Amino acid sequence: DPLWSRGLGDVYKRQPLRLSSKDDFEHKTAPGIDLAKDFNVVLYILESTPLKALQLAALESEPSLYRELVADGALSMPCYATFATSTKSMYTLQTGMYASPTQEVLETRIKKLTGLPRTLRDAGYHTEFISAQKLHYQGSRTQYENMGYHRVIGLPELADLAEEKGVALSRSGFGDGDDRLMFLSGFEQLKQQQPFLATYYTSASHYPYEFPGNSPGTDFERHQRSLEFSQVAIREMIAGLDAQGLMENTLIVITSDHGEEFFNGNFRGRGTTLSEETHLVPLIMYIRGQEIALPPLEYARHIDIVPSILDILGLAPEGLPLQGHSIFNNVEQRPVYMNTIGRLRSVGLVDNGVKTIHSLDTKLTRSGPMPFPGAEEILTLVNSDRHNHLVEKMKTFSIYNEAALRDRADSKDET
Repeated sequence: DPLWSRGLGDVYKRQPLRLSSKDDFEHKTAPGIDLAKDFNVVLYILESTPLKALQLAALESEPSLYRELVADGALSMPCYATFATSTKSMYTLQTGMYASPTQEVLETRIKKLTGLPRTLRDAGYHTEFISAQKLHYQGSRTQYENMGYHRVIGLPELADLAEEKGVALSRSGFGDGDDRLMFLSGFEQLKQQQPFLATYYTSASHYPYEFPGNSPGTDFERHQRSLEFSQVAIREMIAGLDAQGLMENTLIVITSDHGEEFFNGNFRGRGTTLSEETHLVPLIMYIRGQEIALPPLEYARHIDIVPSILDILGLAPEGLPLQGHSIFNNVEQRPVYMNTIGRLRSVGLVDNGVKTIHSLDTKLTRSGPMPFPGAEEILTLVNSDRHNHLVEKMKTFSIYNEAALRDRADSKDET
């Protein structure tokens, strides 16, 4: 059977997945390595937040949390999502592996997903996933449980905690738009379970942008105000960690699952255009009072987040399936692979300052230089042997990722 629907044929040749070795982490002179050895980790994932929107929120907010973090030594750089959809992006940024380019829930079939949660759990960390979302979309709760988190806390569990503590719920939008509800799970409990990984996944910036204090306006205006509220929530999280004496030994990583696209102020959707607005997101790594040096790269990628966090923690696991590379060990800028979802099927690549998008439906290819970061790209139709060869490589890469995931999902050893 073809691995790609509608005619891309099975050209996949079985090759073993790349497994990490200690050689991947033998670069201890690089800045940032071992900087957070034995530290706790907070992975704070902003829902639907493009880099440009966060930059605009930082400019408009006084005071700006993000400017304060950078002034205190935080690393801040653009980061590319492979998919502009939540479940697949959440898979990639927590596993360091590409998600399926076709099947919606293939990733949830792997019973023992490798990646950051399981690696840290095996290293003695307590691991929790906390979100005010309902966690019902595309089997997301199952996926997080399969990643090896000790606890997965969604809106139902937070609702019980809210009732115990007399906190009101709005239950609007994609869950509850008050991201501060995530902190009801308790920093004092985390203090007793160090070292820990606490992954927070927000809700306020998800369409229709329902959050405390929101006011009427266009979708774009409401989304921008949701990002100002996100700064309020993150400040409350930092204050909670501080109150328990946890800020001095905690690495905070802030990113987004994907971006958001608007047209004339209205929500346009995501996942089908491979635009910078939907695929270029922020990446911030912060340790209070310590400077995390910027690597000599223009951008990171979602698949690079796991090995980068392991690097800064000083962990060097062997035999971990990884398709990403630590940003602290990159001597060259690696290409960005992107994929659409749904009925409009396209593959894309950003490499050497050039973006190429090929439609699998119309067979048309567009390419052009990227005014990095984040400006609206202007791509023109192309048809040359060089571009045709590149398109074939992109399609083959998609087929490989699909087949590799299917192999893992069908494996009897559940890994």
